[in-house]
Amino acid sequence: MKGISVEPPFDVFEENPQYRRAPPLVRVEKMFEDIQAKLPGAPKFLLCLLPERKNCDIYGPWKRKNLADFGVVTQCLAPTRVNDQYLTNLLLKINAKLGGLNSILAIEQTPSIPMVSKVPTIILGMDVSHGSPGQSDIPSIAAVVSSRQWPSISRYRACVRTQSPKVEMIDSLYKRVSDTEDEGIIRELLLDFYVSSGKRKPDQIIIFR
Repeated sequence: MKGISVEPPFDVFEENPQYRRAPPLVRVEKMFEDIQAKLPGAPKFLLCLLPERKNCDIYGPWKRKNLADFGVVTQCLAPTRVNDQYLTNLLLKINAKLGGLNSILAIEQTPSIPMVSKVPTIILGMDVSHGSPGQSDIPSIAAVVSSRQWPSISRYRACVRTQSPKVEMIDSLYKRVSDTEDEGIIRELLLDFYVSSGKRKPDQIIIFR
């Protein structure tokens, strides 16, 4: 109905009841061991039905295990009521996480975006979010999104770094680690643009800050 083709799941895994009262980290480790034992390789995507919504202490460890340790894309859900709107929102998230495109600008169908269509152009959006007032020890999070696959402008990737609390200037745009190496956000996004845009380097950079 939504225009997304979805294959049947490779397998369905259920948590072993004997671990239900174990600490969150233990539950996540045991669940991951089960998945690794049954799958032939790393999964592309895991859909996770959480046991409870209000008090889900396994959510953080589960996300960290999948994304940080293994780079596996996940979508968690703990619905109290399933209806068409809920499933639509869920599918929009899943589609975006798996590299799909949920919306594009009408002008992208034509090669006539002023300034952008004529020469390779990368568009960056930058922002920093801080902890709540009074939480002075929580790291701030710098995020930069960048367009890819020029001349498209709706396809983009994100790059995220933590930095010192309450600092508005992004300190990881450039990060020289030697005379020839840089591990900053800008280099990472420029490389992605180059690879996804047919080995073109941008002639123009537009930044929204």
